[in-house]
Amino acid sequence: MCHQTVSLVARYLEENGIPTVVMATARDIVERAAVPRLLHVDFPLGAPCGTPWNEPQQKAILEQAFR
Repeated sequence: MCHQTVSLVARYLEENGIPTVVMATARDIVERAAVPRLLHVDFPLGAPCGTPWNEPQQKAILEQAFR
């Protein structure tokens, strides 16, 4: 999904009382959209939760986002 679209949807949800956390690989795009909470992950586009099939890594990233 497009980083800008996700960011705009997150801002809309936040404005309507629904908390969000955006997990993104393209930090510059998401920061420009001014989302309230961002977890930047340094993985290739399309893999914001880490390496495919690496469940321990993915779990750690999700836990970080929840914190």
